[in-house]
Amino acid sequence: MGQLFNRQQDRVRPSTEWFSCKGGSTTNILDDHQRRDGKTPLQLIQEVKTRWNSTYKMTESVILIRKYIETVTV
Repeated sequence: MGQLFNRQQDRVRPSTEWFSCKGGSTTNILDDHQRRDGKTPLQLIQEVKTRWNSTYKMTESVILIRKYIETVTV
């Protein structure tokens, strides 16, 4: 189970890093896509090595807005 989670973590981390590096323009686009569907915009959460639950929060945020991430990154 640990290996499966590590693989998922390795797939999720680049998405949060990409949005972080691109800055506000991509985040605004992500927010706009969520608003068009009548949703309250959710933000991606980045992993912080010193916070024990940040990996969980990062993964959860990607899962919740995966559809919108895929729309913006395609």
